[in-house]
Amino acid sequence: ILLLLIRLFADKRASAEQDVCLEKQLERFEWQLRILKEVLSANGNPERAELLKDHADEDVCALVLSILDKVKTETTADLNVLHEQRSKTATEEHERRVEELQKKHEQEKNQLTEKFHAAENILKGKVEELTAELQVYNELKRRVEESTFKKDLQRNIQAHGSPGAFWEEQESLLFVIEMKNERVQEQSRKLQQMDDLVGPLTYQQLSMFFISSYKANFILCFLSFFFLPPCFFCFIVSTVSPGGEEFVFGDQIIHILQQNEDLRVRIDNCQTLIQYVISESAVR
Repeated sequence: ILLLLIRLFADKRASAEQDVCLEKQLERFEWQLRILKEVLSANGNPERAELLKDHADEDVCALVLSILDKVKTETTADLNVLHEQRSKTATEEHERRVEELQKKHEQEKNQLTEKFHAAENILKGKVEELTAELQVYNELKRRVEESTFKKDLQRNIQAHGSPGAFWEEQESLLFVIEMKNERVQEQSRKLQQMDDLVGPLTYQQLSMFFISSYKANFILCFLSFFFLPPCFFCFIVSTVSPGGEEFVFGDQIIHILQQNEDLRVRIDNCQTLIQYVISESAVR
């Protein structure tokens, strides 16, 4: 019994000592945990170093350093992965936008090129048209300069000074006559082309003979010589054939001959006035 009592007492004492050790170890763990929380919650390495210095415990320092290294390693790995993902996403987005911009640029370039070519062709056509008109104008001007009336006008200017409004009107009238003759020739060419397409017709051959052989004033002189009024000639031309195209040609010829008749009357009036002015100048 005594041995049993001694053993029980020894067991109780050992159990009490073990409980004391466990309590001390628990307190130590709690203290280390508190230090660890303070160190981990510190801002920056200097503050952590100061806390570790105050609590100079090798186990705590080793634990804190290992935790910090692990946190640093894991954080670095996570940041690297995140950086790679964002970099890949940004690269893909950049390539996609560059491709879209290139396509848009190519489309705009093609559209501008087409507009440029269209505008260039229009301008070329206008330039050619203006060049042709300029050539016609220069040709008319040359013919006016080489005409007998122009030479007489220059001699009159040298002899009597300024030509005055009358002579200027005569010069402009001469230019108009040349333009009318040019139009008559153009109508003659058109009639010739239509004659080649439609085929030989009696009235067309007659009208083409007169229009293509002589200028407008010579046509009037020729008709006057044979005592054939222009209106009667136009009536014959417009009524020889009942076709629709023939009436169109007849109307064109009527219009041209009426214009030439008006010009002939103006020329006769001007010539009469010129003779009167010359006779008055000679008398003075």
